[in-house]
Amino acid sequence: MQQITFTNGEFYHVYNCGIEKRDLFTESQDYQKFLKVLRQLKTKGYMHGPKIEPIPLSIVAYCLNPNHFHLLLQQHGNGAVSKLLHRLCTTYTMYFNRKYERKGPLLEGTFKAKQIGSDAYLQWITTYINGNAELHGITDDAKQYPWCSYQSYLKEGVPLDCEPTEVLRFFENKEAYQKHAEQQIDYMREGRLAIARDCWHE
Repeated sequence: MQQITFTNGEFYHVYNCGIEKRDLFTESQDYQKFLKVLRQLKTKGYMHGPKIEPIPLSIVAYCLNPNHFHLLLQQHGNGAVSKLLHRLCTTYTMYFNRKYERKGPLLEGTFKAKQIGSDAYLQWITTYINGNAELHGITDDAKQYPWCSYQSYLKEGVPLDCEPTEVLRFFENKEAYQKHAEQQIDYMREGRLAIARDCWHE
């Protein structure tokens, strides 16, 4: 059971991996399904009895890697983070098990979460999430990775699939954010042992 108490207005890094580190996503359709469910829950909510109940939160950043995912969320209403993760993971597990003819849990227990306690940490964790596929060697360039929110932070005119405003407000423009992010990703790549002390999946 998740022990953290989620507070309205605060940011949370939420993450989980496949049971026994198995892959959660094996082809593009799987990534698309996870993101579709995530967006639908955010924009439309979920059925609660005869009513549709909204989930009041912001999706600030995300990255989906083959065997784990990262989300950066800001809660705006009581219980929103837990409601989103419960319904997201349940719906995706049902989809995955049906598609691949398997049974049982797909994820490694209850999701993990860390509260973001400072503006500096908020900037760092956003870069860590946006650059995560590159940090794991899944891609040579995080900017080109299709299953993360990085492009929403970098380009004007890109359809927003997340809400980066709370992070971009610290930077003069998107070019300044990109320069900062590239420097931080390079630093993290050089210091992976230091990262490993704080990151569950390393």
